[in-house]
Order: sequence, then structure tokens, then C-alpha cells
Amino acid sequence: MGNESDPLCLDCGRSSRMDPDVDTLICAKCGGTELHDHMGLDGLLCPKCREGTLKMTDRPMMVS
Repeated sequence: MGNESDPLCLDCGRSSRMDPDVDTLICAKCGGTELHDHMGLDGLLCPKCREGTLKMTDRPMMVS
């Protein structure tokens, strides 16, 4: 039994399902290494617009 999570790549914006204890933390789409767990994204630069910052709210992630 693994410990899968859905880290978000801050280089390209792709979310991938992986087990950080088993899988290499490299984005399958772009090869980037800036993978972060969704719960730790508050205050980081938005990988899509590259202008706003990600903010955790009661709803899904918001960009401000």
C-alpha cells in the first residue's frame, strides 16, 4: 500500500498522481522538479498565469 498524492508541477501546471516514497519526483510532462503537494501551495506563484499567487480557500485553489 502506497502513499499517493497529486503534486502540482509549478513549471508547467500539470498535476500527477505519484507516491513520493517510491516515485522519482520529476514531472512526467515537462521533466521539472518543482513539484508541490496541493496543501502546500499557498503563496506560491501561479504556474498558469505566472503573475498571481495561489491562495488556499474553502473552495478549490484561487489565484489572487
